[in-house]
Amino acid sequence: MAEYSKTLHSAEHIFARALQNLGHEIHVRKADTDGPDKVGKAFIREILDLKAIEDAVSATNAEISKNLEITEHSFENLDSALKKFGKLRFNEERIDKETSVRVVKIGEFDYSACRHEHVKNTSEIGLFLVTRVKYLGGETEVEFIVGKTAEDYAIKQANTQLEIYAQTNSSLDKVNELVSSLKNKANENYGEVKALFEHLIKESKDNIFFIKNVKLSDKLDVMAKVIKENPYRCMALMNENQLFISKGPENKTNIPSIAAELKKRGVFTGSSDESHMSGKVTDAEAAISVLSVSIH
Repeated sequence: MAEYSKTLHSAEHIFARALQNLGHEIHVRKADTDGPDKVGKAFIREILDLKAIEDAVSATNAEISKNLEITEHSFENLDSALKKFGKLRFNEERIDKETSVRVVKIGEFDYSACRHEHVKNTSEIGLFLVTRVKYLGGETEVEFIVGKTAEDYAIKQANTQLEIYAQTNSSLDKVNELVSSLKNKANENYGEVKALFEHLIKESKDNIFFIKNVKLSDKLDVMAKVIKENPYRCMALMNENQLFISKGPENKTNIPSIAAELKKRGVFTGSSDESHMSGKVTDAEAAISVLSVSIH
């Protein structure tokens, strides 16, 4: 495993615990820290607002700066690990409770069952920054960077801000005031459109919604709300090149099977689990033909 992957994964552990310590009940479905672009991704099953993420970033950097030792501990099974570490974090869907468990301990801050490699001390992580937040299928996808990559990114962002101030002959407060004003106006219109969209999908008996020339990520929170209120329902949102599917706990649609069929036909690339699916489509018509007979 590359060194940057170790630092990313160690940072993800601290970030997840920071969110929990701030009072957010979260479950990390998956953490991807092996990509060649040195960007980590955490897929969190809950919707988190930006304030929660910003607070957790600050808390994460505070813990990193304490130069906490990171150690590994082996146990015969999950029960043995829980007896030692009562606040152990673990993914119930990925862990076999009867086999050996490896726990990664970060100072006295976090204890997590994990198979990945980690750095030996948080001092090796450096700066932690979140660079992007996306909401997909009722989940929050957080992209983050660490170390020299994060430092270079922060400097670039700071220089960009200086250019904006110079071009607008303004200050941070005035720029923020202008942005806030524009956002408020946009939100008024967006709120009306959003309410109409929610009404339409609630009242509709359809399961597949093909919406042209619309950014689907703006509609996912509405989709998640409708699914939560209707646990027997499964819905698919599509535009010309994107597809999102989500279902309630009582719905019997086999989402992994749908993903496999679409990939087999070469019209979909993306990820899926038992309740969600998201990715790109290259042939919307072909995708709809599969969805029309697969979503119930």
